[in-house]
Amino acid sequence: MVTPAIGKSFFPFPSSSSSSSSALRSLLSITRLTTTTFRPSTACCAIRPVSTPIIHRMPLVTINQSIRESLKKHGVIPDVVDDFTPTTMISIAYPNTNKEVSLGNTLKPEDAQEKPTIQITPEGTDESQTYTIVLTDPDAPSRDSPEWSEFCHWIVTDVKLPSLEALSSAQTAEAASVNLSDASELVEYMGPGPPEKTKKHRYVFLLYRNESSKKLEGPSKRKKWGNDDYRKGARQWSDKYGLSLVGANFFFAQNSKQ
Repeated sequence: MVTPAIGKSFFPFPSSSSSSSSALRSLLSITRLTTTTFRPSTACCAIRPVSTPIIHRMPLVTINQSIRESLKKHGVIPDVVDDFTPTTMISIAYPNTNKEVSLGNTLKPEDAQEKPTIQITPEGTDESQTYTIVLTDPDAPSRDSPEWSEFCHWIVTDVKLPSLEALSSAQTAEAASVNLSDASELVEYMGPGPPEKTKKHRYVFLLYRNESSKKLEGPSKRKKWGNDDYRKGARQWSDKYGLSLVGANFFFAQNSKQ
């Protein structure tokens, strides 16, 4: 079991006063400021080098259970995926706008139009393991009327973790991100575009562990992932290729005209 020292880029929880967010912030309490040097034996990401608050080290299983509770609170479980306990953490950042995805924070659509950077903190250290990352909207065209759901925003596969050697020399969180240029993009990234007067949409990143050498193909259409039934897109597609869901993260976005 890996017990990571987690930098700011891993799940900085929103400043909401909700009981769930408060509980998560209490559990993952920020205990000190540091310029800690990255150590592969205790972490899978580099700490940002300038006075960055870090989360007190704690068992990864405890963190992942808290992530699961957040997914359930906001309906990602069961609207998008069946109930599961994450074993791998996925961190998403939009460096061009200096925004991060943090388990239900709210971003402006314009903040997430460029392809993000991704960091993955796995339970193990198998450098040969590959992953698939998905971004899907279960609230298209709205959460109240999801007849277009899900809408596929992104699929990238054959994602590999940086080597331990690369991680050990990384001086910034961005330098420790996965190299998406070496991966295969099955569906080109499309940023959020919620229609007017449709309230907040959930934009859900799903992380799958590739379990076989079967070649993956993207869905025929973005809308409903090419399916007849709604809200079965990512779940049905991943089952088809035998992918194992190991992590998730999400944010909210809405059109400025409500």
